[in-house]
Amino acid sequence: MSLVVRDEIELISANIAFHASQGVDTFWIMDNGSTDGTREKLDELKQDYDIAVFDQPDDSFEQRVWATNLALMARQSGKADYIISNDADEFWFSKTGSLKDQCKKRSPVVAAPRTNMLPLADQIQRPDYRFYHSVLNVVAPPEIGEITTDPTAAVPMMLRKMPAKILCSLTGLHEVKTGNHSVKHEAGRPVTSEDLHIYHFPVRSFEQFAKHVEFAKKRFARELPSSNKGSSWHKRRWVAQMELGCLKNEWTSFSLDAKQAATLEAAGVIQRDETIRHFVEAIW
Repeated sequence: MSLVVRDEIELISANIAFHASQGVDTFWIMDNGSTDGTREKLDELKQDYDIAVFDQPDDSFEQRVWATNLALMARQSGKADYIISNDADEFWFSKTGSLKDQCKKRSPVVAAPRTNMLPLADQIQRPDYRFYHSVLNVVAPPEIGEITTDPTAAVPMMLRKMPAKILCSLTGLHEVKTGNHSVKHEAGRPVTSEDLHIYHFPVRSFEQFAKHVEFAKKRFARELPSSNKGSSWHKRRWVAQMELGCLKNEWTSFSLDAKQAATLEAAGVIQRDETIRHFVEAIW
């Protein structure tokens, strides 16, 4: 597994421990200038897990290039046959108990479905809120209409359908595309695995969210005129909201009040899932 991380102190220990329990043997991690203790925590984790850490202070956030480089280094090391280019807020769960089973039975390129895990509004306001308290799984995302960067449009951001991500053989891999939603691979298109599921935990404190958006703002400001302004549409929306002073309203919409949750659960849109919470609470 490879990860490019920046200020992920809340998640990184749980992420490494969980995926090691799911069969990941080695981790290739690039720290992109963390200032919250993430870099120091990685050094601690190296005592218990096989972790290679690389420092990348460049704030251009060339995620596609960096993820590809980590994958190629993993291949050259001879330590890995398959790779997941992951994010710190994503937890890959195998229904068979091991991610290795997916490598043995499937295509060289495997797509894993992914869903958002949301908190209740009263939970996220509490000082003891942690990411794994989000147990409302958006299992049947409704149609939300056309995506837009318009900061004033009402978009149920966290209820949208999330694109799958890729586990693949390092043999034949040429490039990991941005976000690991696809790869350039000699084996061609991915085969979707129903035995895999990615739990995505996108909602954390407002302070963490605002810090994330501020970083995106700086990155967008350095884009060339020829850059694809349609990429990262949600982050561009958030930057516009920050400039309008309404970012807090957007963050508030990421969680559900009790009435909203009950309505969505009755409609089959969400269901309670404590898989990751049980794991994290068992180890801490």
